[in-house]
Amino acid sequence: MPDYNVVESDVLVIGAGSGSMAAINACDQKADVVLIDKYIFGKSGSTNSSFGIVTSYVKPPDSPEALLKDLVRSGEYLNNQELVEIFVNEISEGKVLQLEKLGVVFDRTPDGNYVLYQFAGHSYPRLVRATWNNAPTIWKTVVSEVLRRGIRVMNEVMVTRLLTNGGRVVGATGLNVRTGEFIVFRAKSTILATGGATQLYGTGSISAIATTPIHVTGDGYAMAYRAGAELMDMEFTQYIPAFVYPNILRGINISEPKAFGPETKLYNIKGERFMSRYDPEHMEATTKDIVCRAMIHEVREGRGTEHGGILMDLTHIDKKSMLYDYMISQTRRAGIDMSKDYLEAAPSAHYTMGGVRIGTRHESNLPGLYAVAEVASGLHGANRVAGCSVADIIVFGARCGRCAAEDAKTVDRPSIDFEQADEEYERIYGFLERRNADGIRPHIIKRKIQNLTWENIGVVKTDKGLARAIAEIQRIREEDIPRMYVASDTRRYNQDWVYAIETINMLDVAEMMARASLLRKETRGAHDMEDHPLKDDKNWLKNIIMQNIAGKMTLTPRDVKLTKLKPGE
Repeated sequence: MPDYNVVESDVLVIGAGSGSMAAINACDQKADVVLIDKYIFGKSGSTNSSFGIVTSYVKPPDSPEALLKDLVRSGEYLNNQELVEIFVNEISEGKVLQLEKLGVVFDRTPDGNYVLYQFAGHSYPRLVRATWNNAPTIWKTVVSEVLRRGIRVMNEVMVTRLLTNGGRVVGATGLNVRTGEFIVFRAKSTILATGGATQLYGTGSISAIATTPIHVTGDGYAMAYRAGAELMDMEFTQYIPAFVYPNILRGINISEPKAFGPETKLYNIKGERFMSRYDPEHMEATTKDIVCRAMIHEVREGRGTEHGGILMDLTHIDKKSMLYDYMISQTRRAGIDMSKDYLEAAPSAHYTMGGVRIGTRHESNLPGLYAVAEVASGLHGANRVAGCSVADIIVFGARCGRCAAEDAKTVDRPSIDFEQADEEYERIYGFLERRNADGIRPHIIKRKIQNLTWENIGVVKTDKGLARAIAEIQRIREEDIPRMYVASDTRRYNQDWVYAIETINMLDVAEMMARASLLRKETRGAHDMEDHPLKDDKNWLKNIIMQNIAGKMTLTPRDVKLTKLKPGE
């Protein structure tokens, strides 16, 4: 084996969205921090493409208790209520609005008060918006703080494995995509901030793909699972209306109807306002899970457009709408006049609620490993409330960084098990050595995974479809993966090589999602089981814990700990 480039730090942060907040706060605890970005720092990740609308202003008649109830009720009581309580209390203390001290400007009225918005699932207007509806306003401010502190940032490095020693996570291995160099990271504390897995959902017959960047492939879940970390609630993926046509906008987020006001209407191809069949009380103002479920049913029953979507009427939209600037910029480039034209929308994979199981200090069951935001589970339960993902990044990103840095002070510099590094080197570079006349390129297998995930583990699931998905995943693992080859053996900017690594991760995560979905025999939140259409609190008020035990994917239902709120309260 070659002499490895070993990069040492107190705190290693993998992922630069929520990871940037973690890095800033770990640095402020005097920790030596290394921040890794899979692509280009400041331009990659879901954080950079979010709307910049944040749950953050909780004042009377609103209250922390009301926000907690909204999150837990929307999460169908599967949330870790201890985490929810910490979250709502820190929001109520103004932690998000402290971004203004760093230069973020939020919308205000002429008399200086915040302009407050309300999305579905919220009892009160409590969302603020970065001026010009611009999430990069928040993101660029955070990026500048990372740079101002001189935190070491490593761009275009794909982390491939977590390294352990004596049951403790002591760092990771990574591939520098730019140079092809293999890197070993040694750290006292390691933070996973790698985001979700929504790129598992591909171009199925009724799919607008995903609203997230192409590199959101579930890497963190796969690495944590292989290292022995517990994952939780992997059956819950959130969908949101997105453009399905024209193709130039396909997969671009539209947002939930509630965001555009009470005049927003959804129609099927027959001109019916079909939400009366699914939520007659709230109609289009209902939550994302119900809207997307309704869309899928309408299309599957033959009442969708020729492109596999439904029609969204936003002809009423005006300049006071929180998403006006965004929608105008998107539709104009496609030749759509929103004052006259209906939009064609379909559900698109948007957010992964499940993830690494964490405690109140963001610690996993593996000493030395922490997780935050979308790669972690517990805060959102079965369904995330709008406006809470960016707040999660800001509030819990900071908290996770502090906790990881504090714990790093209590341990000595760990030793690396270089046998693990050698194994990973052989695995990663082995892809370059494969040449098979009957082989399969990685992007072909990725598309297979995306299609089987959308068709069988998508918005609406069935027992038969999930069993079919598990069988196909096993077939791909046994037959296709051994034949997967990379077209070129170059080590510099070899995207095929990256796809090969991502494909293995995506296959593992798809299996997690399928097995957890098949086990949960009910419909709850974003988990819609056609064969089990009712919520079953008697048998399924449980989190499904998943762990790699001796190479076997083990699933264990565990009763939810109801510390603050019980069903019906």
